[in-house]
Amino acid sequence: MKSKNLILFSVFLFVFCFCEVQKTKAAVTSTPLTIQFKAGEISSWQSGYISTDSHIRYQLYAMASQNMIVSLGSDTGSAILGITDDYGTVYLSPQSCSSYWSMILPHTGYYYIDIYGPMSGWASGTNYAFQVIIPPIQQKWNPWIQPLPIQSNYQQNGGTIQFNPGTTSAVISGFVPANESIRYSLYAMANQNFIVMLRSSNNTAVLDISDGNGISYLSAVNQYTYWNMVLPKTGTYYIDIVGLDQGTDFTFQVIIPARIVFPANTYWQTYNGSIGSYSVVSYSVYAAAGKTMSVNLNSGATPQAFLRISGVGTGMIYLDHNAHQTGISLSLPATQDYLVEVVSQANPAAYSLTVDIR
Repeated sequence: MKSKNLILFSVFLFVFCFCEVQKTKAAVTSTPLTIQFKAGEISSWQSGYISTDSHIRYQLYAMASQNMIVSLGSDTGSAILGITDDYGTVYLSPQSCSSYWSMILPHTGYYYIDIYGPMSGWASGTNYAFQVIIPPIQQKWNPWIQPLPIQSNYQQNGGTIQFNPGTTSAVISGFVPANESIRYSLYAMANQNFIVMLRSSNNTAVLDISDGNGISYLSAVNQYTYWNMVLPKTGTYYIDIVGLDQGTDFTFQVIIPARIVFPANTYWQTYNGSIGSYSVVSYSVYAAAGKTMSVNLNSGATPQAFLRISGVGTGMIYLDHNAHQTGISLSLPATQDYLVEVVSQANPAAYSLTVDIR
C-alpha cells in the first residue's frame, strides 16, 4: 500500500501532465521528421530543442514483431514521450509523463514518436535527445526473474488475477494442453507499467496480450514469453497462455510496479509506504549503463524489510533479498529498466525508500 505522500505526488503529476497535453495538443510540427537507421545499425539518436507548449513529431517505418525501444532525456527533465501509429492507436499517452517505452510492434507501418515540451509557467523550453532501438526480429528478448513470493497461485482454468492487498505482483501457475490456450484477465489503470514474464517446463508456452476492446498488443505467433509496456488506458487486459505443439506446466508473473520519477534537475527521489508481512512492493526505474544507482531502505531500528534489485532486460538479480541488505551502491551494467523491490519478513512495517541515480 502506497503512502499518502506517494498518492498526492501521483495525482499532482497526472494533473500537471494533463494540463500540459491540453495546451500542447494543437502545437505540432506540420511534417513529421523521418528517422532512418544507417546500414547495419539497429539504433538511431535524435536531438533538438523543444519550446514550451509544443511538441515535435518523428516518424519511423518498422516491421511487425520487431521490438521497438525509445528512451528520452532532456536538460530539465521536463520533456515527455507520446507514441502512436498510422491507424491512430495510442500506445503511450503523454499523460503518463514517461520518458521510456518498449513494445513488440503489432503491425508493419509507420509509428510516430512525439516529444512534448514543458507547459508555460512550469519551465522554459529544453534541449532533448532520444534513442530508438530496434533489434533484429530473430533476437528474442525473453528475460526471467525468479518471482517473489516464491509460492504461486494455481489457476488451471484461467480467470481474474487479483493482487493481495498492499502488493504489486502476482504469480500464477497451471497446465496448458498442446494447441490450446488459457485466458486470464486483469483490471489495471492507465499509465501503469505492466510486466509479464512466463516460464514453462517444456518451453512450449507463449504469451498473447490484448485488451477488452479487442486490441492486440502481443500475438502468440511471435512466440514471446515476456511483455513490458505502459498501459494506454484504464480497463481490462487479457493474458492468454498459449500452448504450442506440446502440453506443458507453466508459471507466469504479473508485476505492476510503481514508476520512479525524478523531479526536474534532481538525481534522487524518496517514497514512503507500508508493507504487509511476507509481501513485496515493486518499483521500476530506467537507467543507463555506467550510471551509479544508490538505494537506501529504512523500515525501523530493527529492519523488517530488505532490498532486491534486478534487471528487467537481462533477467539478472544484482542484489538478493536473502542478503538482508537495506542499502547498496551499484555501478549499472546495462541500459534497461531496473526493479527495486521492498521485501518484508514476518512483521508488517512502514518504510522509506530513497533511490539516487547519477
